Amino acid sequence: MATTTLAGRVRLVLTSPPYGAMTHGQVRSRRDRASAVEKYAHRYSRDRDRRAANLAYQRPEKLADSFTRIMAACRTLLAPGGVVVVTTRPYRKNGELTDFPGQIAEAGARAGLVQVDRCAALLCAVREGEVVSRTSFFQLIETRRLRKGGWPVHVIQHEDVLVFTNPDPEQHTVDGRAAA
Repeated sequence: MATTTLAGRVRLVLTSPPYGAMTHGQVRSRRDRASAVEKYAHRYSRDRDRRAANLAYQRPEKLADSFTRIMAACRTLLAPGGVVVVTTRPYRKNGELTDFPGQIAEAGARAGLVQVDRCAALLCAVREGEVVSRTSFFQLIETRRLRKGGWPVHVIQHEDVLVFTNPDPEQHTVDGRAAA
């Protein structure tokens, strides 16, 4: 990306990391004439050869490193005063809450970006003047499953919006070399 004609010219990069099949997809239920709850469109690729390089199939510890490289590549694109905005949310794996926004903030710092803001974006709608939850089906199912098991959990109702800027107009990459 560093050799692109866009290097140093982009004012805004907006992105969201992949979470894998655990939080994405569509569902059909009996209401939709399914025999049970069926999940579909939750795979990023059916091609096994392409899955190895696809971030959505990486383990969480490797995903953080990969996202650091993505943030470093975004940094080379930024114009002076430009920002990288990342929407992300915490998630549960085996009942444990993972601070994915914290991991993304660390990835931005490792890439040489400076976090200038962190906001909460509510996952809701406003209907007839009332705030209504827009929780995903997968969040509801996981929360219900954990509560049945005695875990004191709540549905995640927000995404973190992390805003980063490039402090160095020389546009250095994550390993310290100047971008082309």
